[in-house]
Amino acid sequence: MGERVGPRPLAVETVGATELRNMREKLGEPTELVKGRWLAFDDQYLLYRASPRDTAWLSFELTFDDDKASGERGDITLAEVNLDGRGAPEAVVEIHSEVNGSGGGSRWRTLNVIDVARQQLLLHTTLADFTEAFPDYALLHGDTLAPEEITEGCERTVQVRGREVLISGGYDVNDTGKRCQLPGLRAGHYRYHGRRLYYRPGR
Repeated sequence: MGERVGPRPLAVETVGATELRNMREKLGEPTELVKGRWLAFDDQYLLYRASPRDTAWLSFELTFDDDKASGERGDITLAEVNLDGRGAPEAVVEIHSEVNGSGGGSRWRTLNVIDVARQQLLLHTTLADFTEAFPDYALLHGDTLAPEEITEGCERTVQVRGREVLISGGYDVNDTGKRCQLPGLRAGHYRYHGRRLYYRPGR
């Protein structure tokens, strides 16, 4: 089966109607990821309830490898996949974060895979870490950027194949043949079986 690498407990809070109203007042309106069941407040909090009839939600705090990648507004995508073949499906979450200045910015993509029923974090890793320079700003200062100078960084892919999650190695955004390192998981195959997460190397 491979090397056992998880899962690990995840801090979870119960959010009732009053708490949800307070979050809306403080953080603004959430994004509805799955109608009636999944909400996201920026890239900080993920809320889940099993049925639209439930009045209480579970709040999961998302996990990042780099503190800079958290707390900035970004898009979140969520897919429900039954990785262990039993009970409620697991949540495969990608968080897109960014921060921008006058001359450029930084962007990240982060993966969280959550066992909702057991309130455990199966996987988290950085999928992309980019820096971007704005050509118009450079021109204002008498500089012309080459295409490879506009966006620099490292990224990798994630695929769900059957009951496995496949994480690739990192590659340069400007040269896919050039390898690079990202924090987080080793490249390879991750399988959730019998309430345990296993790893085996491979592409």
